[in-house]
Amino acid sequence: MQNKVISMNIRLIQCCFLILVSIMSAAVPAAATSVSEKKVELRIAYQPLASPAGAIMEAVKRDRLFLQAMARKGIELRFVPTLKGGDAVTAFRKGELDATTVGDMPLLELAFETPVTVIGQLKRNFASIVAPRGTTAPGLKGKRIGYAFATTGHYALLKTLQNGGLTERDVTLVPLDVSEMPDALLKGSVDAFAAWEPTPSQFLALHSDRYSTTGRQSSTAFMVVSKAYVGKNPESVQLLATSLARAMSWFEKDANNLRQAVSWNQTTIQKLTGKPSILSTEDLIRQITSDLQTISYSAKLSIFKDQEKNLLADELEFLKNIGKLPKSVQWINIRTSFDNRIMEKIYRKRSASLINKFDYEFK
Repeated sequence: MQNKVISMNIRLIQCCFLILVSIMSAAVPAAATSVSEKKVELRIAYQPLASPAGAIMEAVKRDRLFLQAMARKGIELRFVPTLKGGDAVTAFRKGELDATTVGDMPLLELAFETPVTVIGQLKRNFASIVAPRGTTAPGLKGKRIGYAFATTGHYALLKTLQNGGLTERDVTLVPLDVSEMPDALLKGSVDAFAAWEPTPSQFLALHSDRYSTTGRQSSTAFMVVSKAYVGKNPESVQLLATSLARAMSWFEKDANNLRQAVSWNQTTIQKLTGKPSILSTEDLIRQITSDLQTISYSAKLSIFKDQEKNLLADELEFLKNIGKLPKSVQWINIRTSFDNRIMEKIYRKRSASLINKFDYEFK
């Protein structure tokens, strides 16, 4: 009887063991699957109201070669439209973004304390102060000026005030989104506004009989990626850079391609601001074409040319001198954020990079 009980206990233990092994075997693949299916995100901000970055990014969003390559790597793309570069800088510092298009002043604000890599250049044009005809820089004293903080327009305003022997304390600064500035000037809510392209050109195309440019400054824009993201996902960053270069090549190939991207961009602007662009499709095409011709339809970093280096370095010194950036920030701290090797490799190996092969989603 005792042997029978022992035999039953052994069989019971064996049965329990087999059940436990079965449960564990089922659980292990499930956990492995869960880990393998975990996707990496690439969160990219851009400014639809900026020329030509808005149109470029609309093409990137629909670049099947880019989208499919990223999907194969298990990387999920998220595009985040923002009204201005300062909004993107704030989100970047909070860890809510991995990449963003950004103008020169917000880039300097970001790069001096946040580890970033600048992988490509998107434009070289101007930011301008628009005011009633005949207004001079000294004549801005006591005026209400619409501006967006920490943007290329803000920098143009600061330089224009300095050229007129003024500072921010001599005017009333009125914070506005760039989409609000034209109406504010027409309605008399402000006496002038400071903005980046294409807003000044859009406005003056319609109202050049009453308004003109009081001051302007050279303006550049870049694609910036978190240095940590570059370190972890270098191939994905290369794909993003390739898509930027491809979009410029696509625009250069046929004006109808740019016309399509502008149409996409105008749709995004209306969704973001609730208002249509005040400039016609053809006027925007002319503006963007001019912007891209200035950089020879190339996303390579012209910062490595002496003239461009001096412009950005001078801007850094100016912002330090007026207290917008810490005195301790040195040009070398900013310069090391620029990595031209990524774009140089893409343009050197054009065929392998596929920057002249196009496949876009037309929807």
